[in-house]
Amino acid sequence: MGEKDQFMDELNHLRNKVIDLERENRLFKETEKKLKAASQQLDASNEQLLASEQQLKSKQEALIRTQKIAHVGSWDWDIGSDTVTWSDELFHIFRLNPENGAISYADHTKIYRPDCMQRLDTAVQHTLKAGEPYEIDLEILRGDGTNAFCTARGYAKKDEKGKVIWLYGSFQDITERKKAEDALKKIEWLLQPKKEKPEVWIPDYGDLTIINQNRTILDSVGKEALNGIVGDYLSLLETSAAVYEKNGDYAVGIFSSKWCQYLDCSSRTLCKSKDNKKALESGKWLCHESCWTDASSQSIQMNKAVDSECNGGLRIYAIPIRANNEVIGSINFGYGNPPTDEDKLIEIATNYNVSVDTLKDLAQSYETRP
Repeated sequence: MGEKDQFMDELNHLRNKVIDLERENRLFKETEKKLKAASQQLDASNEQLLASEQQLKSKQEALIRTQKIAHVGSWDWDIGSDTVTWSDELFHIFRLNPENGAISYADHTKIYRPDCMQRLDTAVQHTLKAGEPYEIDLEILRGDGTNAFCTARGYAKKDEKGKVIWLYGSFQDITERKKAEDALKKIEWLLQPKKEKPEVWIPDYGDLTIINQNRTILDSVGKEALNGIVGDYLSLLETSAAVYEKNGDYAVGIFSSKWCQYLDCSSRTLCKSKDNKKALESGKWLCHESCWTDASSQSIQMNKAVDSECNGGLRIYAIPIRANNEVIGSINFGYGNPPTDEDKLIEIATNYNVSVDTLKDLAQSYETRP
């Protein structure tokens, strides 16, 4: 091969190499263009993602603010893993620390009264089986020892086979609304026409004012006037009231409710004596002990109001009666609803030697006062 041919071969080789370089350069530019477009698209996607994250964060913050303003907390319960999740506001409603985590459903007995827990569990079990939502008002036990009222709502989420796999819902604190409703009920009740002053009920054992030997209040005010004074508020309370001389003699004793009348006569029977004076001194006349020994006698000795629980399950409020800056006696009245708790009724029935069923009937027949 001559020099000319060799030169032409080298020239062709160089030409081919240039062509290859130009092709590679075009591919590089096309790739660079694609990478630039992809980079721009990625930047746009990142911006959208950041915008979406910011929007989600804003929505979450708005939800937290809304829950706080409306006093509504939310919750979720994954049935399979038994995982419960609470919102911050729900922790606040129950006065619990979020760092300790949500209360499991099994431990809900710690944050509800027993009767409310039973009602909640009935509703939850129905939702788990039927998939139907529930809405009930409940009384809760807060972590700080206070009670509150809430409206509980629950909903079900099912899998493709129709099995409930998830429960979720909300709790709304309605304590302030409940207080307002109760206050309104009190006003409505006070505005209703009341019964006339109750007739003075004379029990089988007779009138205890007959054995009043002190007679300071009885003679100064008069029996009819005293009955009128006591009758004014007993027409509202329908419980019991007594006015005592300083030595414990009765100036007035009125029992206007069937509950008080029944227990007074039953405890009088426990004294096993026909003599009323001996019965009063026996310590077995439980209603007298509650009214005099535990309440009015204490108010006279301490010269101030006394509020105590009576043996019959009500409360007794006693205040001293003064004349010329001297305590001359005490007046008291019973208030509150007769107990309905089974254990308490059994305790009272045992102490008074009476039937639990009779106490239940009397408690249910009592008209609740606001």
